[in-house]
Amino acid sequence: MSSPWPILHVISALTTGGVQHQLAKVVTHYDRGQFDPTVCCLSRKGEIGRELEEAGIEVEVLGDRVSGFRFRTLRSLYGHLRRQPVAVLRAHKYRSSLYAVLAGRMAQVPVIVPSFHLPQPARKRRRRCLIRLLCHWSDRVVAVSSAVAQNLVGEIGVPADKIQVIHNGVDLDDFRDLPQRQEARRRLGLSEHDWILGAVGRMKRQKGFEHLLRALPHLEEGGLRDYQLLMVGEGPLRPSLERQVQEMGLGQRVKFLGLRRDVPELLRAMDLFVFPSLWEGFGTALVEAMLAEVPVVASDLPCIREIIPDEDFGWLVPPGDEEALAQGILRALQDSERAADRIASARERARERFSLHKVVATYQQMFGELLAFKGYGDGRG
Repeated sequence: MSSPWPILHVISALTTGGVQHQLAKVVTHYDRGQFDPTVCCLSRKGEIGRELEEAGIEVEVLGDRVSGFRFRTLRSLYGHLRRQPVAVLRAHKYRSSLYAVLAGRMAQVPVIVPSFHLPQPARKRRRRCLIRLLCHWSDRVVAVSSAVAQNLVGEIGVPADKIQVIHNGVDLDDFRDLPQRQEARRRLGLSEHDWILGAVGRMKRQKGFEHLLRALPHLEEGGLRDYQLLMVGEGPLRPSLERQVQEMGLGQRVKFLGLRRDVPELLRAMDLFVFPSLWEGFGTALVEAMLAEVPVVASDLPCIREIIPDEDFGWLVPPGDEEALAQGILRALQDSERAADRIASARERARERFSLHKVVATYQQMFGELLAFKGYGDGRG
């Protein structure tokens, strides 16, 4: 029996974040008979790195700064590839791709596949040129949504036939056998009588949490009195968001829960999930809420339309519009007539389109086809 193909994933850091979580989910679910994964982070190992090691995945840490471009980092990654040759080199986000594609070409790695997780800024001419060059030197480019793919083609100038859209995936096993809503609330010590709203994500400007907080007074103007908002996650904006809550007199309404490992159970306790992002490449937390059978209100962004195409699956509101966000929340809470059908449709859509099993199978098929095209057997281990 042939040995599995070695595959290296490169990322700037393995601290907690959506891209890092998705990387960890994918590499721990590869068919080890076909692919043998390792991970290299340019700077810090972080919590996700330690979890990968506990799962038996080797993690290499270069230990360099991630800001700017450092030839030392390029030499270190090239040296790693020379010492431990790989068949497939995967890079996540722009900065990691910059190092990985260059080092991979120098080390003559057979298959190089960078991925982009957010729309890239077209106004930055130097970045546009570098992304086009990196994609030219790659065998395939992954975009996590059609919206990101359209940005790469229309704004950056990447050839469309170089790009493959592979959405992020969610492990369906994490959402099996969840408790009923009232039981979930009891376990978490939440009120059985309040409306429970929730938001999950890294606390940074992109996620729009400050707009969500500013929308809360409009809820009370609309007649919603008994509610709590659960804010799940960490990030650089948490201190300012906490100050905003105190300044608005919302200390009894809003709870900051930090990083949690029981997100499916937390989602299950909610009456409504709110996703107020200002820009996104995908919306994994939104898919998780749909799987937990929680109604969703989200920003109307192109990538979100790939998850929630219309109001048969959830409510969409203009990003950054606090009054519209409040009205969307009120409509969602008041719409008991169609709630069950909408929840069921959303859950089924999430299961069919965004399962981790389907995503991993798509990646493995892509790697196999690229290896076979390069003349490496039939692409199998």
